[in-house]
Amino acid sequence: MPIAKVGNIKMYYEVHGQGEPLLLLNGLGSSARTWLETPPQLSSFFKVIVFDNRGVGRTDKPDMPYSMLQMAQDTAGLLEQLSIDSTHVLGLSMGGYIALELAINYASRVRKLILLSTHAGGPEYFEATTKLWDEILDVEGLTQQEMLRRGIMYSMTPEFFNREQELVEQLVAAKMEDAQPAYAFHRQFQAAGKFDARDKLSTIAARTLVITGSQDRIVPLEFSRRLSAGISGAQFKLIEGAGHLLHLERPKEVNASIISFLKGDSP
Repeated sequence: MPIAKVGNIKMYYEVHGQGEPLLLLNGLGSSARTWLETPPQLSSFFKVIVFDNRGVGRTDKPDMPYSMLQMAQDTAGLLEQLSIDSTHVLGLSMGGYIALELAINYASRVRKLILLSTHAGGPEYFEATTKLWDEILDVEGLTQQEMLRRGIMYSMTPEFFNREQELVEQLVAAKMEDAQPAYAFHRQFQAAGKFDARDKLSTIAARTLVITGSQDRIVPLEFSRRLSAGISGAQFKLIEGAGHLLHLERPKEVNASIISFLKGDSP
């Protein structure tokens, strides 16, 4: 099992394929397992690096305050351990927060930046989604599998969730392996709640692509649009009828946009 010692933690990682490096950054409560088929699909074009953030999966889970900057520092430390000077970076949801911190604080590490189903943070986001998060986190009396299904349900369009139950159960099973302790989820959630990069977006030099779904309930469309508008020259890709977990709902379209953007064409 590949493990890198980074700062005060041991981090689990995987490397798939050859070519230009592409780093995938996971969302809240998600490990490298939850990318499912994305690394194999992209590894025909890139050297894909996936790993478990602090607090999840096979990486250490210290019970102490986390921050997105700290998780970006973890990520930069992992790249150093892997002798990767710079890489394309794709951040999904909370992974987008980490990707933004990388692009702001470790600019030389980031070649091109892809931000998937994410936003720039700040109190306005939680003001707009408080009711939704109260519903998602209303899990009293549920088993861990039921809690996971509940979160996944809100992260997909209802039509996709109801139609693709086999995929849903595959994702639940992936999350149950090395299941995240409740305290570690709350440490990640608290760190996400404090994240705010709105005033620093203009400093991002990496060429950027923002991809979002029109039916994303976790990150409403207006917040992804604001993120794109705040980064000079950023391209914006809207996938009509898709929810939060774009890489699972619309893998062909998302992967085609990723490959086209990173290979130098328009998305």
